[in-house]
Amino acid sequence: MFTAVLPPSNVIEDLERFCEPRRDADDRLHWTRPQSWHLTMSFMASVRESSVEPLMENLGEVGARTHPFSVRLGGVGAFG
Repeated sequence: MFTAVLPPSNVIEDLERFCEPRRDADDRLHWTRPQSWHLTMSFMASVRESSVEPLMENLGEVGARTHPFSVRLGGVGAFG
């Protein structure tokens, strides 16, 4: 299970335009669909099934009271 921030559609569109000319750079690369792009905030390797619903409710409450914030992307990288 993980928590993530979903970028606004205009940000996704800008990133998609940036990536488009690079998609043919190497046939071995497999690109994810822009609809699934997100910023992972936390990864929870082991969550009991009985904890999922309360956790989602709590995260929803936190998300509802969290104000929009700016994120700046820089550089390019990949997992080794």
